[in-house]
Amino acid sequence: MTRYILLITALLMVVIFFSFSIKPYTTPSQKVKTSYLAGLNGYINELKALQLAIDSGNKKQIQTQFLQSRNSYKKIEAVIEYYYDSYAINLNGPPIPFFEENEPYKLETEPLGMQVIEGLIFPEYDSKNKPALKYQLDEMLRHAIELSAVNDAIEFNDATVFDALIEQVYRITALGITGFDSQTAQNALPECAASLKELQHFISFYQL
Repeated sequence: MTRYILLITALLMVVIFFSFSIKPYTTPSQKVKTSYLAGLNGYINELKALQLAIDSGNKKQIQTQFLQSRNSYKKIEAVIEYYYDSYAINLNGPPIPFFEENEPYKLETEPLGMQVIEGLIFPEYDSKNKPALKYQLDEMLRHAIELSAVNDAIEFNDATVFDALIEQVYRITALGITGFDSQTAQNALPECAASLKELQHFISFYQL
């Protein structure tokens, strides 16, 4: 009887050990989402660093930090444009007034985002633009922080992830390499490189 009890106890201990030691399987698409969220957090930190640069008034520092912020955005652009396109327009929309196609009853919307900021600090930063620059950045940071809080509502899966990656390749070809996305700073190629490198990182989750 004692031997039987000891055997049962040992088996229970083995079951408990493996139940705690075996980690749940994480799908490639879940890894993409986790990587994206880490990248989004990095982007938010870059925007905060840009705020500090603007407060310092150092022109070179402002331009350098802006380029770092844009590269950080380009790493997660594929995901934001595909899953959260309503936020993309407020982070990197065209620097011209526009109408929302799905909300035609709304008035013309003023441009917001990094392309607007680029025009305020390149080719030369004028301190007279500081109020407009701070407004743009404050609004962008508000949207980016809000974006980090809405991710649970979107389910990533393999099909949509690959759609997002393919669309980003098209975006790089149409807007990136042509320089359309960085007309004043002329930093298109480094941004394309940052985006392609991150696409490669996402794809690596699917390698056996």
